[in-house]
Amino acid sequence: MATTALPKRNEIPQDHTWNLESIYQTDDQWEADFKRLEGMVPQVQQFAGTLGQDGESLLEALQQRDEVGTLLEQLYVYANLRLTENMGNARYQALADRIVTTASHVG
Repeated sequence: MATTALPKRNEIPQDHTWNLESIYQTDDQWEADFKRLEGMVPQVQQFAGTLGQDGESLLEALQQRDEVGTLLEQLYVYANLRLTENMGNARYQALADRIVTTASHVG
């Protein structure tokens, strides 16, 4: 039984790889959105214990939750797919760890 070595990522034709630049063109853009997310977490947390006050408060809280959730998902997907490209890449290990830690504070 013959074994075949898997090609390295840089040996795979570009059209056979996912296009993560459609999520973030650069890691700096990811960092900017991550900072924005960090600023949103306290805003979401301020709604704790207030959801029953009135409909407007509930609506605002749900809208904030949805905005945070969408941004969190986008950050998470990018970081983890980048990490999956090369599990030994310390930069993307750090990004994935940061977003998972931040997600635990949102929930």
